[in-house]
This record gives sequence, structure tokens and C-alpha cells, in this order.
Amino acid sequence: MESGNKINAQIMQEGNGLLKEKLEGQISAVVLLVPGVTSAESKVQMRQSGEISDVHILIGSQDLEYEEDTIIGEILPYSKNDESAKKAIEEKTLTVVRNMYSLENVNIQVEFKGG
Repeated sequence: MESGNKINAQIMQEGNGLLKEKLEGQISAVVLLVPGVTSAESKVQMRQSGEISDVHILIGSQDLEYEEDTIIGEILPYSKNDESAKKAIEEKTLTVVRNMYSLENVNIQVEFKGG
């Protein structure tokens, strides 16, 4: 009985590892759709139950001064050293990820490469 439980736990752990890996890739791909984002890497932490507990997203942002947001038709500034632009990118990223994966109660951290 004990060896059966160990095998079951191992299968669950391997399954969670594959799920975590796929989810990280999906989140990174979705974040790339946010205007101003040129690269994205995500790391997901999961509980043993398979629930997501934390998400960390590392964003690379382009050096353009302005880019038109075609979805809402407004022109937004995007510059690596512009704090208001970083805040706009961070807010859009959080909104997209939370809505796409129903992560309202999950800690999501957004960080920019190079500060």
C-alpha cells in the first residue's frame, strides 16, 4: 500500500512539473501580446495540490518613444527608463494574465529586465 502511495505521489509530481512548464510557456507567450513588451519569461510556483501559488514575470521592453495601442486606439509611451510607461505595461500584463487564467487571488510579480 505504501509503495502504491509513493508511485501515485511521483505521478502527480511529474504531472505537475509538465503542467508548470506548459503554463510558463503559455503565460510568456500571452505577455508578449502586451504592447511595449519585446520579451517575456515566466516562472510559476505550484502547491502540491496543483494550484498555482505565485507567478513571476520578467519583461523586456522596447526602447521606442511611442507606440499606438491598436486595441484601444490610444498612443502610449514605452521607454525603458520611463516609470509611467513601465507602470502601464505592468498593469496591462497583470490584467491580461489574471483574466486569461482566472488568477485573481494569486500573487503575480512583474519585473523589468535591467531595472
